[in-house]
Amino acid sequence: MKLAEIAVALIITTLGTNFAGYYSVSSPYLGLLLLAAGSWAALSTYHYVITSRGFRLRLTPFSFAWVCLIALPLALMLLSDRSFDRSAWFNQIFVIVSLIFGIFAGGNKSLHLGIAGGAMGVVFVCAGLNLIEHFLYPDTWSTATGRSAGWLLNPNLSAAALTGYAIIYIFARPRAFSFIDIPVLLATAAGTLVTFSRAGYVLVVVAVMAYFLARLDGRLSAKYLLRLSVSAVALVSAAAIVLPSLIDSLNLSADTYNRFAFLIGEGQRDQSINGREQGAEVAWYEYHRHPLTGIGVRVTYDLPTGTGPHNMYASLAMDTGFFPLALYVGLILVGLLGGLNKLLRVSAPESRVLLSALIWLGLNSFASHNVLTSNPDVLVIGLALGIASAASKLPSATSPIRGQQRIRQGLARL
Repeated sequence: MKLAEIAVALIITTLGTNFAGYYSVSSPYLGLLLLAAGSWAALSTYHYVITSRGFRLRLTPFSFAWVCLIALPLALMLLSDRSFDRSAWFNQIFVIVSLIFGIFAGGNKSLHLGIAGGAMGVVFVCAGLNLIEHFLYPDTWSTATGRSAGWLLNPNLSAAALTGYAIIYIFARPRAFSFIDIPVLLATAAGTLVTFSRAGYVLVVVAVMAYFLARLDGRLSAKYLLRLSVSAVALVSAAAIVLPSLIDSLNLSADTYNRFAFLIGEGQRDQSINGREQGAEVAWYEYHRHPLTGIGVRVTYDLPTGTGPHNMYASLAMDTGFFPLALYVGLILVGLLGGLNKLLRVSAPESRVLLSALIWLGLNSFASHNVLTSNPDVLVIGLALGIASAASKLPSATSPIRGQQRIRQGLARL
């Protein structure tokens, strides 16, 4: 691996595992050090690519729309008459940087080995921390008793990161490394299992679907769709058979036991579901009261812990109103429908990664209101957009800057 690829891998692993975020909270000086190191790595990567590859980033309209969506809260914070603490400002700035970095890195094929290495690092580190936390040192990092989360602190965020970076690895890795796909998926499943995140279990199925899509040769046929459906049903059926025995073998807290047992119809409706429904109802109620403007940017994150809507759509509607919500839903639907339509007609590698990532994003948004403010999640979006751009063989992703070539040719003639 070259220096640029190593730098990209380190940045992705540091952000994806939330190593930077976790240690920035407990030790601000270390956080500044990590920021300085990340800045140096990003600049060195940019210098390498510009000087050695003749690469220049040009945002596609689709990617630019995503940048606008992620940057919108920052603009609204600047216009708001409310005050925000320093962590809120830094969070909004960093997610924009993470998205643009992901688009930039993913759009350059020469960095895909580094992206694959970083994504694989995220999966193995997160899975390892989750298993250590569950079996050896319970509740070391997680904010939810009996549920593992590692440096991400929130079990749902941990499950989302595991599955999201598994998808990124599958589509970024060279063909020569395809033999690692199964270990990555197994680590993803094991790490997600001990988070006891119901949404996470669904996202594992999405990661497996991405694995099959990546192995697809040619266009998506009805026969292959049938195979995907059968595989998904078989995976869910196997989980339903295995779960009852796992409930007895794992040392679970009462809350976690009920959460797990509810999946197979043996538990009672737990308080977390009731709390989420109430939070979502309040969010939609406030949206109907202020449909155009919402009640204020980042209001969701000012609510007491555990009382938020746990739904990105409801959170976006309550905080910023109809237009950002319509943009978010529209971008997901346009990407999904356009990608599926293209994949059904021709062999389109860019549609596979975009389709997988947007399904992951759309489902994850039903279970978390942190999707657009979480650096690990936003980085997954950026990397997926970049990899899709590179796979589509756009001039901005694969070819040198034509203007520079013409200038050099003109100077040579002189």
